[in-house]
Amino acid sequence: MFFARILILLLSLAINPTGFASHLDRDLLKNAIELGGSLQTGNNPATTVLGKFTSDLDINYLDNPWGYSYLLSGRRATARGIETARMARTHAEGRYLFSPRTYLFTKINYVYNAYDVYDIVVRDSTGLGQILIKDERQKLTVEAGPGSTHQRIAGPDTWQNQFIGHAESNYLLHLSENAEFTQDVSVDVGSINTFVRAISGIKTSILSNVDLRLSFEIDYYSTIPPQSTNTKKTDTYTDIALVYKF
Repeated sequence: MFFARILILLLSLAINPTGFASHLDRDLLKNAIELGGSLQTGNNPATTVLGKFTSDLDINYLDNPWGYSYLLSGRRATARGIETARMARTHAEGRYLFSPRTYLFTKINYVYNAYDVYDIVVRDSTGLGQILIKDERQKLTVEAGPGSTHQRIAGPDTWQNQFIGHAESNYLLHLSENAEFTQDVSVDVGSINTFVRAISGIKTSILSNVDLRLSFEIDYYSTIPPQSTNTKKTDTYTDIALVYKF
């Protein structure tokens, strides 16, 4: 199923290559460097200085039936010379808006986290999305569909594979001209394990290319594999950082 998702993404690019290229001409690749502090609880509790790099390509399907997004981020932190965080995430998604508020999606996520229950996780899903609210101040979308996860238990070189039901909601609220609130929640329900991620964030502009960002993330697994070297079901990340965009 994982390779099927990749094929669908490639086919979407092949079907509409000119639209994809024309959007790329609008300089929609956004890079950012974050520097701040992070409070972590769970498998590796620590208070650390946070450094993070994000590269985000987002081609909005509201201007074109075809939409694509790609996100790459990494996190590395140390405290008193001891490593406390080592994480990399990448996300790719393709969408097709076939009515003013309904779209098809297919997405792939890859996560490496040395201090999680599973140190490598690949999630893929396909389904329907619905735009419930869309106006000048706020936007709310929900998504649902089948998928699968392929995850390696931290410690032993043991993989678990399962089919999942994926559900997700994304909310954006413009608090003012320079500030916004976001709330993203995703749930992957499977027979072996269920994973829940919730991220809340507030971002405000300080300068034209500098933001101040405060975010809180909760990652939760319903079951801990007996072989895993990381045994906490819940990890949290509270970050406050300056974000330089270029």
